[in-house]
Amino acid sequence: MKKLTIRRLNWFLARQKNETRRSRSRRRKLLRVSEDLFANSAIQQQSIIQRVSSPEQKAAPPQFVYVRQNRTFRRELIIPPETFSLRGDYDNVVSFFQHLRDRAYNIPPTSASALGVDFRSIKKITPGAALVLAAELYRWQIFTQRKLVPVMQDDWDPLISRMLRDFGLFEFLETPDQRPEPSPSEPPFFKFIKYRSGVGVTPTACSDLLDHLSAIVGSIEAEKFIFDGLVEALNNVKHHAYPDNSGWHGVSSGTWLMCGAYSERAKVLTAAVYDMGVGIPATLPRSGLWEQIKGILAAFGANDDSSMIAAAMQAGRTRTGQVERGKGLPIMMRLFDHVRGHLRILSGHGEVRYTSGASEIGRIGRPLSLGGTLIQWQISKV
Repeated sequence: MKKLTIRRLNWFLARQKNETRRSRSRRRKLLRVSEDLFANSAIQQQSIIQRVSSPEQKAAPPQFVYVRQNRTFRRELIIPPETFSLRGDYDNVVSFFQHLRDRAYNIPPTSASALGVDFRSIKKITPGAALVLAAELYRWQIFTQRKLVPVMQDDWDPLISRMLRDFGLFEFLETPDQRPEPSPSEPPFFKFIKYRSGVGVTPTACSDLLDHLSAIVGSIEAEKFIFDGLVEALNNVKHHAYPDNSGWHGVSSGTWLMCGAYSERAKVLTAAVYDMGVGIPATLPRSGLWEQIKGILAAFGANDDSSMIAAAMQAGRTRTGQVERGKGLPIMMRLFDHVRGHLRILSGHGEVRYTSGASEIGRIGRPLSLGGTLIQWQISKV
């Protein structure tokens, strides 16, 4: 009996010692887990930063649709407007871009991969808006560090699918898992020069674009002036679009995209350059022409973004109305002293349009900012 009591006591003491050891082990494990959770939370908080501005107050949110790909994964699709045109539906197209950027870049990259664009809604698309879309998809692909994949491509409008393919969108993005191209049932409305991109001033890219346009439409009147305008646009991108300490852009400093198109129906030739920088109005106060620009703004009686761009274009013209060499934006206008057409610039909250033969530069104040700068030359071949 005495031996049994001592044995039970020893067993009890050993049990208590083991229980204490296990309790300490559990506490240490919980402490390590809590430290890991805190560290992961800190990392996540660092990744959730305001890389781009939140959508402006006037930017009506687009619709979203959710697609369940399996039991555990659900993809959120943002729906672009039916008319994807910066002329036909500017506010809704820009609102789409602002919300896409907010959802894609102001959240961790792993969450951004669950976001998509529902191309089924697009029924009409124009070259300028398509160029901005290509640039945004290009930046998004760099951000997520993975190739974007088309979703529900069989349900896209056949004409839109063909136009995006002809623009070279999938080739430009190196898109995997492409559907075979269907046989065209009718000739296209546009003939396209595929997207190209670069960093800095590359005159060979401008020459290549013009060579391809010439192959489509034949000889181009005043081709030298188009070339000068394209080179000047790239020069502005290199020296002004991405200033130091101007925030996150998601692409290398000096990045631009370029494309061209020819409308068979309208007999209109289009060349366009787009950058994802800070925009022309934001760079003008540092310009050497700023004092002259301020004088023109005073004459306008306005200092909104469209007026600032128009003043910068006007600042480099002489009193006779002719464009002086080496004066920045006015070099882009020189073409229309020789051919019919117009130059259109969208940047910040402003849009300007200079038409051949016009005595003034047209100005439109936009409630929403496109982000970056889009420059388009449209030449009438009629």
